[in-house]
Amino acid sequence: MGLFQKIFDSVTRKSLVYPFYPRLDGFEDPKNIGISYSSTNRQMTFTHFSGEVAIWHKGLRYSYASPYTPAEAHPDTPGDYFLYMVDGGTRVWDTIVWDLMTHTPMAFANYNNPTGISYGIRECHGFMDAETHEELHDKIGTYRKSGGLLTAGTYTVQGSTANAQVTPGTDQVVVRDEDLPTTIAAWPEGSYTRLHFISGVAVFTKASALPYPVSANTIQYNTGGTSLAVAPANNSYINVYTLYIPVTSDTESQEFRVLWLTGQGTFTSLATAQAEDLRNFNWGDLAGLLSEFVPYVQTTFRYNTTYGTTGRVRIEANPIYIAGSKSSIIGVSGVTPTTHNNLSGRTDPGCHPGSAIELTPSGTQVHTDVAASIQALYDKYPGYHDYIETVSGSAKTTFNLDYDIDAAHKMDVGIDGRDQPIEGTHWSRDIGNNQITMTEPINVGSVFKCRIYLK
Repeated sequence: MGLFQKIFDSVTRKSLVYPFYPRLDGFEDPKNIGISYSSTNRQMTFTHFSGEVAIWHKGLRYSYASPYTPAEAHPDTPGDYFLYMVDGGTRVWDTIVWDLMTHTPMAFANYNNPTGISYGIRECHGFMDAETHEELHDKIGTYRKSGGLLTAGTYTVQGSTANAQVTPGTDQVVVRDEDLPTTIAAWPEGSYTRLHFISGVAVFTKASALPYPVSANTIQYNTGGTSLAVAPANNSYINVYTLYIPVTSDTESQEFRVLWLTGQGTFTSLATAQAEDLRNFNWGDLAGLLSEFVPYVQTTFRYNTTYGTTGRVRIEANPIYIAGSKSSIIGVSGVTPTTHNNLSGRTDPGCHPGSAIELTPSGTQVHTDVAASIQALYDKYPGYHDYIETVSGSAKTTFNLDYDIDAAHKMDVGIDGRDQPIEGTHWSRDIGNNQITMTEPINVGSVFKCRIYLK
């Protein structure tokens, strides 16, 4: 028996480690901790094959016989609940997420929210520094470690005659929530838990025969996370995404271990469909409903009225397996991108009007936005552009301006300070080449000047 084990066995709710590392928090052997959730009793049950469930909090070890069901039940009110340990080994259910600096996470429960939807999620982390845990959660989150492919033989690429060709299953997958691995059982084809959003509110559909929604025998997509709409035309492309969730082991929660998320756009080509970016999705209220998940599979369906499947679709190409973690796939700062550079459409016309760009006034400038400031300068000073060249090398008649000209521009041309005022007599403009051509050559050393008025 090792020395560390002897120390474990020799103390009860005490620890020789405490004086040296007072923030030793977490479960022993977390990967082998089993958790099941009862939405009827509103409680979690923890198990370990050794017959003991051991939890450390602030350097103190709390030992419980397996199976261990904390007496505390969360309220009988729909919502999201976080179970954690505080000082003295007390367990707390809270609607506010735990503080990793002072709490030891145990489990998460979504209870009857929305109505009829309940499940638990594993949060039995091992020993990890609180600051490190917080940073990993924010910047990485859950990720796939292995497995999770669509199961070979459960779908057919470009098969369009039978539903069995468009209803894939998934292989077993291992996901990690920072230090905590969870094995998610394979998902058989033919029955699915689907997810979409109506006005940003998550809608779960259990026991669906298809991984996508259908209306009037036409596949639907989730228009910007606000509503469902049918494919607009033949040869439209719509994606479905497979999400993996480290749920607890009870039968009710296992219905949510794999979710099939309806895509939020419709596309006119396979390439544009496969380029759909989950960072641009409206993820609605999912942050509160799922403490941990990772998207991994993108399946692109093509709609055509000649196809014989329900919804009149076929899987157009091999699925795309998405690399990265939850945070990198859907947005670095959570389920909705909050950093400006992570947002889409930043270069689209009208997305950054000058009137919306703040400016700090200085000197005689009084305006506080870019558009008003530019207009004030334009009104105060004549708008013009000067082109000046000293002729060198040899006499020349043609001058290449560094400005795009058109027939509407007023232009003043001069040589050595003397005006050459008459266009067509002294000079002519070449709009296509942005040039001025003089009637007579200009000698070496002379200064050519052309003032182009902008208004």
